[in-house]
Amino acid sequence: TAGFWWGNPPPQFIWTLDGFPVPDNSRFLVGQYVTIHDDVISHVNISHLKEEDGGEYTCTAKNSVAHVSHSAKINVYGLPYIREMPKITAVAGSDLVIK
Repeated sequence: TAGFWWGNPPPQFIWTLDGFPVPDNSRFLVGQYVTIHDDVISHVNISHLKEEDGGEYTCTAKNSVAHVSHSAKINVYGLPYIREMPKITAVAGSDLVIK
């Protein structure tokens, strides 16, 4: 998946998978480049796709002026997979959203 934005100062890109940073391993390659029109393109390439790679990928571009995000869901069909989650603290009477 890929996202492109422009801005001054140029944006910094952050990629997440289901709200958590994209895995930091050799199968995930996050990169970016600038076009001849000064658009900044960021992309994620995934090698050797696995069931756990499916989910909602979000690209957030931000600089000191603003930020914008775009999300896309990628479905990987295979055996069921449940992503491990960190501990979550909830307060009684408050809303809690888990994706």
